[in-house]
Order: sequence, then structure tokens, then C-alpha cells
Amino acid sequence: MPILTDPERIPRKTLTFFFIVENSAAMKNTKLETINTALENHIALLQYYAAAKTEAEIKIAVLAFSGTAQWITEKPTAIEQYVWTPLSAVEDSDTDSKVSFTPVFEELNQKLSKNAFMNSPIGALPPVIIFFSTSPCPDNDESLHRLCKNNWDKNALKLAFAIGKTANHELLEKWTGGMGLTLSVKNPQMLLEYVNVTGRLCTHIAITSGISCDDTQNTLYRRSKLKEALDGILMPASPAPLLPPLSSPELPKAEEKPLSNTSCTIPAGISSIAVEYKNTISRNFVSISPSHIDDRIGGERFFITRKYDGVLAVLSWNGNSLVAANSAGKVYKNLLCLQETAGQLRKSGIKDLIFAAELYSDETGGRSRVSDCNSALAKDGNALRLAPFDIISLDGKSCENCVYDVIHAKLQKIFGENEYCKPVRYIEAASKNGIKEVFSEWVDGEGSEGLIIRSNLPTVYKLKPRITIDAAVVGFSESTDVKGQVRTLLYALRNSEGKFQIIGRTGNGLTVEQKTELYSHLMPMKTESNYLEIDSNRLAFHMVRPELVVELSIGDVISEISSGSIKNPLLECENNSIKQTGICAGYSFISAVIERLRTDKTVSVRDVSLTQISSRVPLNAENKITSSETMPASHLLRREVWTKDISMQKLLVWKTNKEAFGYPAYAASWTSFSPNSQDQFKVDMRITNSEAQIKQLAEQFIAKNIKAGWIKE
Repeated sequence: MPILTDPERIPRKTLTFFFIVENSAAMKNTKLETINTALENHIALLQYYAAAKTEAEIKIAVLAFSGTAQWITEKPTAIEQYVWTPLSAVEDSDTDSKVSFTPVFEELNQKLSKNAFMNSPIGALPPVIIFFSTSPCPDNDESLHRLCKNNWDKNALKLAFAIGKTANHELLEKWTGGMGLTLSVKNPQMLLEYVNVTGRLCTHIAITSGISCDDTQNTLYRRSKLKEALDGILMPASPAPLLPPLSSPELPKAEEKPLSNTSCTIPAGISSIAVEYKNTISRNFVSISPSHIDDRIGGERFFITRKYDGVLAVLSWNGNSLVAANSAGKVYKNLLCLQETAGQLRKSGIKDLIFAAELYSDETGGRSRVSDCNSALAKDGNALRLAPFDIISLDGKSCENCVYDVIHAKLQKIFGENEYCKPVRYIEAASKNGIKEVFSEWVDGEGSEGLIIRSNLPTVYKLKPRITIDAAVVGFSESTDVKGQVRTLLYALRNSEGKFQIIGRTGNGLTVEQKTELYSHLMPMKTESNYLEIDSNRLAFHMVRPELVVELSIGDVISEISSGSIKNPLLECENNSIKQTGICAGYSFISAVIERLRTDKTVSVRDVSLTQISSRVPLNAENKITSSETMPASHLLRREVWTKDISMQKLLVWKTNKEAFGYPAYAASWTSFSPNSQDQFKVDMRITNSEAQIKQLAEQFIAKNIKAGWIKE
């Protein structure tokens, strides 16, 4: 019998991010375009948090306003399913005089309710509300006063951006609570940088400080924490502030330590700089496909570099020696390309340089792959080359705010065109059509992995062709809106051992007819399983016999998130059941769409092989996780049984001790046996990583099910 006879929502509290954006005529062109870019970046950040399986379920709600206020999202949308749709300014030229906060405050007051947007069966965390406005909206104490009585608004983590000189800074500050959480923004670059930094801070503080709605003391603490962090990071006195990456250390001076078996020295902190650079810069790339060039990329000048299929290296030169570290902080030693690069730097006379480069294999015989780079690293490394693409600091000064053509010109001057080290291939385009032409030449024509696109705005895009793979369907969740339809499919690929490796889930691309047809097709294929997975709506997947193959179109594949390598469960099918047998370092896909059902394919290793992904995105050796480790036994924390006549109910609570293997830390099950009822046997299971929450859930089980007449054994 399946572990869940009736799919139940797995308990995770909801954290909703509200974005309130003015779209009046005063926001036309640069202002609204910048907000669109900034929020698209922030959505991508939130999706990484969601991929890390935070304890909170993140949702998005968007409200646009001018003379009226209109919800862009009919209801809060799960972050995994959300795609930012750029907002457009209203066309009414007379709209400036009509812009008002009144409809905004009224809409918030109405939707900040358990009967509306804060409705959640498990509960909701205080929301995050971020406000963008540029117009001199008239004060309206009455509507604001009503909103301020709303408990959800009282306890929300609130931030406002007053854009330009005309914005009503005073009223926005009154709404945020008078704690200096309204930021004056003078130009597009400042807005992008501020949203990048504050978005991270709000997300971190909101997720790590889950509280009850009426905990006023904790609310003040959270807002004070945000204000303190903003004061420590932002530099309001500067018209174009330098914003270091969140929690990044100061670039250290060259304190040298001997390195065994080599004449070079290691500057203190180079490993941490490499790790932080990867986390805060490279992972903030916005991944797009060629079809998104026109509507996603903003700016007026476009700086295009080739994306090499190699590994990231961050290098530090102190005037005497050159050291490189990879994105995991591991230091590279005795590479010929480093020796040649050190010679170039010595000739340049530069005494202090930290820069980022792509480490890739020699391409004399054609485009190399990251697998070629890893093979060269495992040997003598003589086939490796460096392509510098960014300067982190030069002569002790940050280059973070330099326009990219200046950065590349400096790289060209320093390194020139040498065999072992030459700057990344670069060209400037004057239009989006120019971007398309470069993509056609470099990627379609020459086979490059993709392009990196920067503009006069501080946003970086990773432009790659979409990937097509064939995957086995191993589970499905049911629609909560229409009975008899699937909502999401769960996919796996087969590794070299023949095991099914979970790689992701999506329902995008299915028509209504296909959802109904698949439901009828998959229902009879349901099978027993000890593996539990949930969709973005917190519904448990029904596991099915792996027989159906689906072709997926994927925007990008990642193998790492901010917390480390992505872990994929490993499943085996035997005796008409599915069993999880381990976990391994693996992959997660982004922006997947179902293209078609592959009735001509089977779930054989040949047809649904993991190599469809691993050949494109090999795993770093240090990130690989063995699947043969013996998992520790679970510890039973609580066992209680109640009886009534011939019926029985039982509560079990465990500490799994299997967090390192991808399992939740705690689990609780409620078993109900009633031979006289239609459903004689039911099992309900809940999981969480919080000890406090599992205790609360256990008490909720008891309160819901144990009524008068039940006797505790």
C-alpha cells in the first residue's frame, strides 16, 4: 500500500513577496525598464532559494498602480512556476496628476488577510513588501491609517524605493514605519544595485526569522536588522555607490604563506574570494534563450563575450607570484598557463591584481568541453588555457562599477594575445539585432557554448540554446482545480548503473486534454514507494512505474546552488515498487517545457541516459557524493496509540538522522484503522527540518483526530 493513500499537503509555511510597482507615464522608458530588470534578477535569486528547499514556500504577488491599482497576479504564485512579465507604463499623458497611493493601500488592506492572499492551510510567515514609486502622490492618512491596523502589514518586512526627486519620500517612510527603510534612488544603476543588495537581505532575514503574525518585538528586530545591514552596506553619500557582494570579505592585502613544492605563495583569503565571487556574481546571471533577446535584455549598449566551456578560476597577483583558486576554493598548483601568465604580469609592472578567468582546454583542434578541462587538470595541465573576463580589483581598487568595455580594454592591455592567456573573445553590439547576429555566428555557426551579455545597465545575461532531453516519468501530482487532471510530472534519468536519478519536475506545456489523458494513463501505473516528493503546491507525488518517456526543452541546467552541490535521489524499481537506495550529486533544470510524449522511446539506459545532461555539465570531482554510504538508523521520538471499540489510531514521530542524504530531519505519521468505514486504512505523513514544527504537527494530529470516546493505550 502506498505511504500516502490520499495526497496531503506537506507542511511548509508560506512566505509571500509583494512587489508594488508604479507604472504611470512618469515611469516610462528607463525607470520602469530598470525595475523590470531588477525584479527579474531578484526572482531568479528567489528561485535559487526555492531550489535549495527552504522551509518556507516562497510565493510572488505583484500590484501595479497609477490612478488605479491592478493585481498582475490574481493570487500569490509559487516561485517555481513564476516568470517575471515586464510591466508597461500606462499611455495616459495626464496620469501624473492622478497617481495615488489610496488604491494601493486599500488593495493591500483587502488582500493581507487569511481570507485572501494570506490563506494557507499550514500558516503564513509575515510577508515581504517592496514598494517602487516616483510620483508626488498626495498624502491620504485615512487609507494608510486603515492599512496600519492590519496585523499582516504591521508585521511585514517593508522596504520602499523613492525614485527621483518627485517621489513622496515622506509618505513612503510613514508606510515603512519611520525606520529609514525608504531609500532615495537617483539613477538606474543605483536602483539596480540597491535592489540586488536589499533583495538578498530581505530574503535572508525573512526566511531565517519565521515568526507568528502578532510577534511585534520580533518584527521590530527584523526591521532593525534590515536597517543595520543597509547602513553597513549601502553608501548613500556617493552618487554611484560601490556595493560589495552580500557578506563578502574585504579584499585582503597580500599576506604571503609558503606553498610546499612550489616557489609561489598563496595570498590570504584567495579561496574565500573565489567562492564568494562564484556565489554573488556568476550565479546572479539571468539565463535566457534566443527567443528572449527582444523582451528580456535591457540597455542601450551591449557588450558580448563568448561563454567558454571550462571552469571558473579567480586569480591573485601580488607583484611576485600568481595563485588561482576554483569556485570551491581549491587552489590550482603548477599549471603551465599560470607560469606564462605570471610572466606577462611581471612585465606589466602591476603590483596588485585580482581577476576572474575561464580555465579551458586548448582549442587548436576545435571547441573544447569542460570534460576536456577536467581531464587536463587530472594530468599535467599543459593543455590548459586562461581567458580573463573580469577584474575584481586593480591596485587595491574595486572595478565593480566600471562599464564592461573599460574592463575588457584593461584586460587587453595587460594580457594582449598570448598562447596561454588571452582575454575572453569580445565584441560590442549597438542593437538587439546585433546580439542575434553574434549568436548566429559564434554559437550556431562555430559551436560555442553560449554568450555572456552585459549592457550599460549592471545586469549580466547568459544566453544559451535550449537543451532537449528525453526523460522517464516516475511520478505525478493531481490538479487541485480540476478533478481528473495531472498537475505536474516528476522526471528521472538513468545513470551508468541503471538507477533512476531524479532531475526535476514540471507540467509546463501540457494542454488541458493532455492533462486529462495523462491522468487516466498514469493512475493505473501507481506503485508502492518509500520515496516521498512534493510539487510546488505541497501535494505529494504519486509514484508510478517508469514506462512513459517525455521530451523536455530546458533553458539551463545547474549542478550547484548557494548551499553547495545539488543532490538527486537515486531510485530502483523492483517487484512492482520503487525504492530510494541512495543520493548523489546531480542536477536541476531551469525553465523546462514539455515538448511531446515519446511513444517511440523506452525507459532504457540508452534512451533516457543521464549523459544527456552530464556530457554538457560534468560535475566537479570534489562535489561528487557517494551513493554507497550506509544511512544511519532513524530514532523514534514518540509513539502513541488510541483505541475505540475495534478501531485504532497511532502516532509515530521520528528523527531521521538522514539530513546528509537529502531526507528531511523529522517525520511524523498518523495511522488510522477503522474496519467499519469505507476507507478502512489511512496513513498521513508529514515532514520538516524543524524539531519545533514536528512537535506542533504531532499535537495538531491529536487535536484533529482524538475526540470523545478514544482511549489512550
